[in-house]
Amino acid sequence: MSQAPEVDLTTLALFGTASPEGSAGPVETENLPETNLRLFLRGVMAADGEFPGSA
Repeated sequence: MSQAPEVDLTTLALFGTASPEGSAGPVETENLPETNLRLFLRGVMAADGEFPGSA
């Protein structure tokens, strides 16, 4: 026997709310501070259409 939840789950903002104007603008990355991390870009991948993410 199952019970219906007492709270309407569709009214909860479990993952935040989307802004009506869309995503935020581009982030300025030109004038960032120097770092001691030795990071290298090893490769680039691009795909069209639906493509599962890869790490």
